[in-house]
Amino acid sequence: MATAQSLATQGGSRPIMADATGAAALAAFARPAPLADVAVGRELIRMVEQRLGRDPARILDATDLAMLRRARPGDQIGSQTLIEMFDRLAQNTFHFDLGLQFAEWVRISDLGYVAHSWEHYAVLEDLFRAAARFIPIENAALTFRLERVGEEARAVYTLDPALRRGAEQFMETVMALGIKVVRELFIPGWVPLDVEFRHAPQASRHRLFECFRCPVIPSGLEYAIRFRASDLRIRRNVHDGVLGALIESFLEQRATAMPTDLCAEVKRTISWLLRSGHATLNETAAMLAMGPRTLQRKLKGNGTDFATLLAAVRAEIAVAYLSRDESQPIGQLAILLGYSEPSAVSRFLRETFGHDGRVLRQRLSTAAGHDRPDLLS
Repeated sequence: MATAQSLATQGGSRPIMADATGAAALAAFARPAPLADVAVGRELIRMVEQRLGRDPARILDATDLAMLRRARPGDQIGSQTLIEMFDRLAQNTFHFDLGLQFAEWVRISDLGYVAHSWEHYAVLEDLFRAAARFIPIENAALTFRLERVGEEARAVYTLDPALRRGAEQFMETVMALGIKVVRELFIPGWVPLDVEFRHAPQASRHRLFECFRCPVIPSGLEYAIRFRASDLRIRRNVHDGVLGALIESFLEQRATAMPTDLCAEVKRTISWLLRSGHATLNETAAMLAMGPRTLQRKLKGNGTDFATLLAAVRAEIAVAYLSRDESQPIGQLAILLGYSEPSAVSRFLRETFGHDGRVLRQRLSTAAGHDRPDLLS
């Protein structure tokens, strides 16, 4: 029978011992709330004031608005706060194409360091590969990947599942900006084969066609732009290659400062996705900007697999939760473990530790009191 410690060491991470509060175990797998470059929020406020003639102070939180106004280049704002701003402004101004309007109005170079780098790529495929690398720097809740199948290609955007509720306006902006970058820098008048949304678009059908100029597929499986793979070979003259190299070097330094331990990053991503019930291989891979097969292959190279890491994270969370005071109801553990039914928690605990929640809580208390982690075996 697996113990909490044996599961915790899967993937090379150090074991976390049960303590009186379980705080250490919870903290080890807590993924910080994703942050985004403040530039998008700052420009959104400017657009509402200048294009719509509305006062954002009557709609948005005063603290968030003050932070945006005094922000400096490179500052960050919570990704959730940014998404809520788009939604709230659209609902209160009755501009249900707000996301599309913003993408049409804003200058790409005003959207932060990452967006400013796009004009320095000479080949469209190189720009897309850079996007896969650097977009999470601009917004940690968003990832991008490029897929090629035969004569077609797809630019796929993935938003953190925990933030998808109310994110329709934000994602319509993301998709519209993706197409705008190609049209302004590489192919004027570019028309993709189609655009796929996960949600039912809020803008009218006419407005969507006016912006994208191609069929829009609502309520799909992903946010994706499908186009001819031959477009990836389009080249353009780069007016300042030296500056482009400097910007990319700066972004590369920021990217390399991000976590590089794949197993640890997969565990952190799983722990975040569990809360929304989306801790699947496909969702985890998408959040890490890779396909599920690629992720499994890389995990195999590290001597583990997704199912093993998922079980390890659940075991750690269970130990942390049950190590706390006995007033914590075991039923609430279902939410933390990503289960919809409390019975699934009981089954997981019995299969993993050989005990139900009540007995496991007693053994954890005894182990902590005697400093005997072996009592969990």
